[in-house]
Amino acid sequence: MLEKIKENTVDSCVSDFPYDLFFMGKKWDTTGNFYDWCLQRAVALHRVIRSGGYVLIFGHPKTNHRMKSAFEDAGFNIVEEIDWVYGTGFPKNQDIGKLFLKRIEKQLKEQGVENVIWEE
Repeated sequence: MLEKIKENTVDSCVSDFPYDLFFMGKKWDTTGNFYDWCLQRAVALHRVIRSGGYVLIFGHPKTNHRMKSAFEDAGFNIVEEIDWVYGTGFPKNQDIGKLFLKRIEKQLKEQGVENVIWEE
């Protein structure tokens, strides 16, 4: 697609590359050789980005170094990074109200209260 765009005509680009982690065995997250895959796209993108243009590409901490190397090798200067810090794993839903009720119930039982009945 980038080959159809004239040189030096794009001001900015935002993209979310695959992370190449073989996530859940999905083909869309597998590139083969991640550096070469990124380099091809970086070279094509460098051709169309105007001088002073910005590129924002999402990456994963485990493979980000290969992507950044490819962009530098294509002629880009990496001047800043935005880090997205998040916990690992899938989030689990939790009703915080129930957590408080369990804690109160435990404290009451420690004080000798036998049956705790909560009214809605």
